[in-house]
Amino acid sequence: MTSTNLPAAAGHSEPNYVAWMRARQQHEHRQQPLISQRHAKNDASESPDVHAQEMVWAERHAHELRLHDSAIAQLRRGSGLNGAG
Repeated sequence: MTSTNLPAAAGHSEPNYVAWMRARQQHEHRQQPLISQRHAKNDASESPDVHAQEMVWAERHAHELRLHDSAIAQLRRGSGLNGAG
């Protein structure tokens, strides 16, 4: 939604806002079948790319969790950032 589609708060009465909101909801309602249809169609050419991206994200996320756990363990052992251990 862009700010040009939104009526300004000053100078617009409540009926104008209600009319704008109804028009917006009707537009979204008309667009919903298109969006659902796009999601329902699986493009086989994209599947390997999506799977590869998910795998990369999962590996990166697991690595970040290991780094976090390691940092917490170091802090608990008292060997924080000052090098004293």
